[in-house]
Amino acid sequence: MSSVSPLSVLQILCIEKTGVETQRVVDELRLSGYAAEITKATTEEELRKLIAQEGWSAVIADFHAPRLGGLTGLKIVREADHDVPFILVCDMAARELEDALRHGANDYILYTNIARIGSIIRRELNARAMRAERILTEDKLRKSTKQLDISFSLLAASVEAMLEGVAIHDASGRVIISNKRFLELAGLEGENIKGAKWDDFAAKFRNRLKDSTPWDALMAKPKEEMSPYFIVERDDFQLEVCATPCLNGKEYAGRIWRLRDVTERERNLEMRHRLEQKLSQSQKMEALGVLAGGMAHDFNNFLAVILNNAELMRASIASEGKVKHNMDNLLEALEHASILVRQVLQFSHRDRHQEFREISLNEVLPRIVDHVRNEMSQEVEISYHASQDIPPIMGDIDQIQQMVKNLCLNSTQAVREGLVKIDIELTGRVVTEQDVEQDPDIKAGAYAVLSISDNGPGMAPETLARIFEPFFTTKPVGMGSGLGLPVVHGLVRAHGGVILASSSCGGGATFRIYFPALIQTHVSVPLPTKERLSKRVATEESPEKSWSGAKIMVVDDDEAIASVTSEILGMLGFQPITFTEPAKALEAFQNDPNMADLMLADVNMPNIDGVMLSREMLECRPGFPILLLSGYSGRWTVDAVRMIGVIDMLSKPISAQAMGKAIRKALTETATAKK
Repeated sequence: MSSVSPLSVLQILCIEKTGVETQRVVDELRLSGYAAEITKATTEEELRKLIAQEGWSAVIADFHAPRLGGLTGLKIVREADHDVPFILVCDMAARELEDALRHGANDYILYTNIARIGSIIRRELNARAMRAERILTEDKLRKSTKQLDISFSLLAASVEAMLEGVAIHDASGRVIISNKRFLELAGLEGENIKGAKWDDFAAKFRNRLKDSTPWDALMAKPKEEMSPYFIVERDDFQLEVCATPCLNGKEYAGRIWRLRDVTERERNLEMRHRLEQKLSQSQKMEALGVLAGGMAHDFNNFLAVILNNAELMRASIASEGKVKHNMDNLLEALEHASILVRQVLQFSHRDRHQEFREISLNEVLPRIVDHVRNEMSQEVEISYHASQDIPPIMGDIDQIQQMVKNLCLNSTQAVREGLVKIDIELTGRVVTEQDVEQDPDIKAGAYAVLSISDNGPGMAPETLARIFEPFFTTKPVGMGSGLGLPVVHGLVRAHGGVILASSSCGGGATFRIYFPALIQTHVSVPLPTKERLSKRVATEESPEKSWSGAKIMVVDDDEAIASVTSEILGMLGFQPITFTEPAKALEAFQNDPNMADLMLADVNMPNIDGVMLSREMLECRPGFPILLLSGYSGRWTVDAVRMIGVIDMLSKPISAQAMGKAIRKALTETATAKK
């Protein structure tokens, strides 16, 4: 507040004995630049009423007033107003005046020096204004301090209520505030770091980290810069750390540190990444499978024509010689080509020529391991261990044997020097929902788990990610076709199972095949009835007749295949009746159901496929023996076509010898069933 300016109108309350002194006071104040309005009080009662009013600039009291002395007036005024300037006027100085000053009078003046009244009034008014300003400032300061305390309390409560850990330190590195969550995540529960040095806390926290490198990088960042999020690991926690600078204008004022538990988020991100990789791999494998299956189907038809024509040519050569030797080499090459195409179909999960039935791995695996062991060289050592009471599965023994053989061959080719050690283990496992969260490749349920491990050099992660891709191989030229593991992958999928591979450079490789236990498996493939199985067993044990002259209906939309098949049948002593249109074959059969002794038909034909044709013919003639041929059977399996009455489904290409044997066996089985 500024000082009182001259020419201000002052409200003066006078306590005096005559009016002469009052006029002198007014005159002196006017000379000092003040206009004064004087109000007189001569008794205690008047003074009490007047002083109760507000707005007095000063009180001037005659020390020797007869009815209301200066000291009495001082007491009354100070009881009502502690701050109004109180000035005593007297004839001479006395000890009582000193007492009056001690009891609240601001000053005194002699009548002989009344001219000083203006300067004294100005001084006291300015002092009162300064006191008022100080009081107002102090009041504002108290209010601001109180509001600051409230704000800090709200800040502390807000920080404490946060789900993430928060700590704040000032520019000197002293911790101002932190919440319990921060200490919990830092592993310093129970400690009080408020007021502590941040560097001391940072050192303690660093010692609790598995790898301090990210934390050291964060601490090395300039304190005035916003630090990026870092992930650090403490025990089983993954913590996200961020440091945000606090700036007062451009001046650095401190840092806000945040800790967040992102263990679940990182686990979900990792799982999502794995699922995306799995989906991408699955889509890639499916696309390759579709491509491979389609190509194999067409290639099988070409192979069938080449193989059967080569067999006809081979049979027409009477004498031994170079031509016959060359034909033998050609037939051997065709057999290898046929095996390669079969592997492609097995990889693509499109080879349906399997016979799934209940299998006890405890019983069949020892024989499979012995068989594989006998085929390996002496530099391969295979050990086998099995738990008891492994749950039964639905499967094909031949295909399981092929899985084991391919995986063992893969191990022997991986270990290029020294003794090859292969450990085969059979265990049971129940996969829980919690296990699925850790490894989404497997569904919850009971499994028989077949593990095959080797002592090879292992695989790098980028190699491990591609091992089931067809034709991908790290082996030298001539050491592998790149189909061994893809075939295993296809066979495992055909069994409704999962194959997982784990490896590290220098640590060997382990393949684990999870076969779903029979108790929980819902197999869409119908199983042969006991009656049908018993008839088949009886047929397999009985000697086959020659069936020379039997009429065989050949139905195939590919003219080349139909033609060469008919020639093969003729060479084998049968009488072929050939059709390249299924509709005409059906019409002829419906007109004469006894026109043939057996039908040999392709599965995949336009309009009427081999399965539809078989159904129609079996309605006309129940028990009619039918064999289906397929290089790519699609959704049809051996067991599925047997359930509708077909004897068997044979794979293309098929040799003349195998074809003749299958036909004679089917005719014998049908004849046996009629008895």
